[in-house]
Amino acid sequence: MWLHDIGRPLERQGTIENHGDWAATEAKDLLEADW
Repeated sequence: MWLHDIGRPLERQGTIENHGDWAATEAKDLLEADW
């Protein structure tokens, strides 16, 4: 059920360049999923 795990392989591969935007989007998605 932890959707944020989906993005972690991409992070490890260095695919995500802007970690600030990625983390903010991830947090927003998690909040929407939790609430």
